[in-house]
Amino acid sequence: MHHNHSANRCVMIDCDVGDALAFVREVANLPAWTFFFRNAINRQDDRIRFDTPLGECLTRIRTKQGTDWAAARIHSRFESGEDSALLHFTRNNTGQTLASFYATFPPALPEKRRAGVLDQIERELFRLKAILERMHAAKTTGMIV
Repeated sequence: MHHNHSANRCVMIDCDVGDALAFVREVANLPAWTFFFRNAINRQDDRIRFDTPLGECLTRIRTKQGTDWAAARIHSRFESGEDSALLHFTRNNTGQTLASFYATFPPALPEKRRAGVLDQIERELFRLKAILERMHAAKTTGMIV
């Protein structure tokens, strides 16, 4: 029996968990912080059809939130099947938010390709960090972003 491999990447963000979730839960924001979701083609209820490096996919985001945590699962349906990714936010005792992105890989995926995907996820998290911290700074200072 072959099991998928899983890995995660994390980054600390100066923002509230709720604000992070509010931004990430909007499917239309995916191209702003990811490299994978390129152009939105059309909207179908709570889903958006995107152009991606793997072809078109229909994507939606489901969320859960607790007192000091939140989670967003990104579900994408491709012609070849379905895939999902998990983004988890946790507030620490200094008020910062730890953003963790969890990915799974098929066992046959070469190590070099897996490392490339993890590097991309890390770059996406830093892109998300920049956006959320800019929004947080604007919110706390009253400036418009």
